Amino acid sequence: MDKIIISSQNPNDVSKEELAELASEIEKHIRYKVEYHKKESVGYGVTWYEVVLIWLGIEVSKTVYKEVVEPIVKDFIVWAKNRMRRNLSRRPNSLTIYDSKGKKIKSISVLNQDGEVKDNTEDNKEIVEKYNLGKPPTESEPF
Repeated sequence: MDKIIISSQNPNDVSKEELAELASEIEKHIRYKVEYHKKESVGYGVTWYEVVLIWLGIEVSKTVYKEVVEPIVKDFIVWAKNRMRRNLSRRPNSLTIYDSKGKKIKSISVLNQDGEVKDNTEDNKEIVEKYNLGKPPTESEPF
């Protein structure tokens, strides 16, 4: 899988259209296509945060981190701030990026429309890996 897949933890919180806007910005700064994965909504959300998930279909080296992960994080921060300013939501927006094997590479939360960012990369990392919570989706589609 040499593409990037993006999804929302809960499609009722972050729509496909909103993710398409984010994917379009990401594609301007990296050389990979971004595809959409529809995650089925099951039950009630367990977090106040609006969660966006991204899987990289490539191995993450230092170069890939600099050329792919860092631009994605920057684009997400701008997208989340703008989303909050448009009053689509005042809830914090969270991004978690996984590698092709489901290992958590980076996780951040944009806490408010001023762009206050919290790095969550180390939070619950062992649980994510132990229970394979970052397992990449098997299906995706172009936006």
